[in-house]
Amino acid sequence: MPKRITPSQIKKYSVTQKILDEMISLESRNILFSIKNKAKSVEKISRECKIPLSTVYWKLQILQDLALVNMEKKDYSGRLPEKLFRSRISSVEINIDGIEPKISLKKNE
Repeated sequence: MPKRITPSQIKKYSVTQKILDEMISLESRNILFSIKNKAKSVEKISRECKIPLSTVYWKLQILQDLALVNMEKKDYSGRLPEKLFRSRISSVEINIDGIEPKISLKKNE
């Protein structure tokens, strides 16, 4: 008899599930909307979205690991260089057809 996969195992190993989890997260969605059209620093994202800095750093790391966000460049205009982040996607479509959801990501131009 085949071993059943538990929901925690699906969450741990399925990239689709991880992306779904981040799309459910209000903070992740706000961050993605904020950096969709223009690259921004962590501090600017935090101020605009009214999200604590630590949460922005944490969510950006997750979004980078999922290849939804990338560091576009470093800004050297201030005392210290600032990393500027931009969304790699412009839209997400989630289809639930059958047992497994399907995610379509549209590349950001």
